[in-house]
Amino acid sequence: MIGTEDNPGTRVLSVGRQVGGYVIAADILNLKNLRPNANTRFQSWLSALLEKDLGNHGRWKSIVQTHENSANNWGTFAGATRVAICSYLGKRDDLEQCAAILRAHLGDRSAYQSKYGRDNYFESTTDFSQRWSAAAPWVAVNPANTKDTIDGVNIAGAPVEDISRGGNAVTDKGIQYSNEALQGIVVQALVLERMGYTDVWQWEDQAIRRIADFIDRVGGTNRSQVDCYIPWVINSIYGTSYRTKPEGAGRIVGWTDWTHRKRRPRHRNTIHATPR
Repeated sequence: MIGTEDNPGTRVLSVGRQVGGYVIAADILNLKNLRPNANTRFQSWLSALLEKDLGNHGRWKSIVQTHENSANNWGTFAGATRVAICSYLGKRDDLEQCAAILRAHLGDRSAYQSKYGRDNYFESTTDFSQRWSAAAPWVAVNPANTKDTIDGVNIAGAPVEDISRGGNAVTDKGIQYSNEALQGIVVQALVLERMGYTDVWQWEDQAIRRIADFIDRVGGTNRSQVDCYIPWVINSIYGTSYRTKPEGAGRIVGWTDWTHRKRRPRHRNTIHATPR
């Protein structure tokens, strides 16, 4: 894998979607003790990769810059791989920064002020639709208390940038990208929880569950094979009952029909359900 990031056409999105999975695999394999020399090379490569300019995009160049600038699926996948790398390398200060960025993404604008963003927050894209935003100033995930609707669907918990990809209405394109964004967020939470952030699933009125609620309301659950791992995780964490189906490899993680089949009552839903 090392060096393939230099292949023509490689972008931050493809790196963010893939590299975190190799980092998790190295940890499961205990590469540090199994092959110390290979691990030293791997760690050195990972450290340099975080801020390496990968090019091939007009705005998003590196994992760190994309994570801190973008509130869409590019940013969430960059964040997922960044969290995995920082955890593997023992970069505790950087991991704390990643946790703060996730809090900001989930709705707490005061949690982190990005040097790569705008107005101390993420920078919106040309796809951003103010109609989808239920907060002023905007936040990446709509707050729990909104009663606003679009096409008869309550927009609480909507990932604003990604659902906006379909314009001002509920569309398959917006649903697809919302699922992509949630994947990156869930991977971040799974790793952060293992690194000691045990309350991550409760952040911002259970914002991760609320994103899943929104996607379920627009009929977006299990839209593609790569996102089928999400309902298993959400059901296990929150005690919800989203429709599931046999799951394989997702983006970065997978096979959660095995790892998350059992329910975990510690994080069951303790706030009012979002209006449907």
